[in-house]
Amino acid sequence: MSDNNIDNNIFIDDDDKEEIYIPLENNIQEVQENEIIIPEENTIVEILSNTSSFTNSFVNSRRRIRKRNEVEIIYPNKIFRNSLGKRIIRKRTPNYLYLKLKSGDEFNFKEEDGKNILLNEIIEPNRLIRNIISNIPTTIVDRLEYLAKFISDDETDDTEDSNENNNKIKRRYFSNLKDLVYEAYIKEWRLRFLFKRVLVLWRIYRMNKSNEKEIDPITLSEPEKEVYIYDWVNKKKFTFDAKSLAIMIESQLMYHEYGFSMPIYPRNPKNNVIFSYKQMISLYNQFKIYGELKWGFTTLREYNFNKKRWESYHKSALTMNAIKTNISQLDNFEGRDMLLDFIFAKMDELKIIYSINTYNYYIWAMLNIPNHWYLEKLKTIFVLHYEVEHFGRNRDKIINLYILRILKKENIFLSELKNKIIIN
Repeated sequence: MSDNNIDNNIFIDDDDKEEIYIPLENNIQEVQENEIIIPEENTIVEILSNTSSFTNSFVNSRRRIRKRNEVEIIYPNKIFRNSLGKRIIRKRTPNYLYLKLKSGDEFNFKEEDGKNILLNEIIEPNRLIRNIISNIPTTIVDRLEYLAKFISDDETDDTEDSNENNNKIKRRYFSNLKDLVYEAYIKEWRLRFLFKRVLVLWRIYRMNKSNEKEIDPITLSEPEKEVYIYDWVNKKKFTFDAKSLAIMIESQLMYHEYGFSMPIYPRNPKNNVIFSYKQMISLYNQFKIYGELKWGFTTLREYNFNKKRWESYHKSALTMNAIKTNISQLDNFEGRDMLLDFIFAKMDELKIIYSINTYNYYIWAMLNIPNHWYLEKLKTIFVLHYEVEHFGRNRDKIINLYILRILKKENIFLSELKNKIIIN
């Protein structure tokens, strides 16, 4: 090819490795040493036919230029056939970011889905199934509703695909979506259970290793019957004596003021933090082993440690316990005041005459000898009186009869106070 046929405009490849197409309009492009011309099919035909229009055809055609060292690989479209010679449709993977069920439920997934679960590509190679499992809700009710969407036999919606081959591919890919989802769900939660168990054992091991021998904060001595509480938030282990801790929990549940029941949910005596549900379960099982269960803690367990329900169902028992405890030892002003009001109200009701100093005699007796037999009988009638009022029963005649029998022995009571030099 002579230099006269080459135009002054030279098109040079900019060292790109990509293949480029350069049109030639009535001129011939200059070719560098490291480039070759790849003729097209029509150009080759004209060369072999020795036609005179080769030059014009070559000039007007589009030619592709590539580097000499560049190798062009063309993969043939293979057709797969079985042993009988029938064509096999290649199994194509559907879009794993979208799924529509026969029921009309649609699922739109993200690229991040399927990566926050324990099922990996080896255990569950189906990416779409991993996306479904990763979007399962946390609560049990929502989880059951989510899984119920896949309970139908015809899961995938094939109505939008008119191509029969695509329908076959989709059915072959999913097989039975319900079984795939449920099997993956069972595998995922079994793995979570196993890994959680290993994690709990490891944390317990670390807390046991860092725990030091401590004295019981209630008795201020080494615990005889050791019970343990693990604080997962602070990663610490607490040790208590079973008997002293059971008594403290019972006193908190039976707490009262001025004869009114005001239960307090059990707290950790070391940090004054309310015991969690898991800690309460652990304490109940440990107390049961040592035989240190009390009425309050046992009945609270029956209501799944729900204090409001427990208090509403046992309000009468708690109220009567508050009244009995309040006057049992007469060690507070409220208890003494309640008993005195009851005694002198009954005296007024029965029209019993008493002196001005009688009130002071009873006060001195309650302060010095609160467990005197005379006062103990008055306490019994006082509790019976409040039980009758609380449950709405009419027992005034019986109570008044008991009061008359006791008040007849008042002279003996006062003489004993004089003998003990409590009163003059």
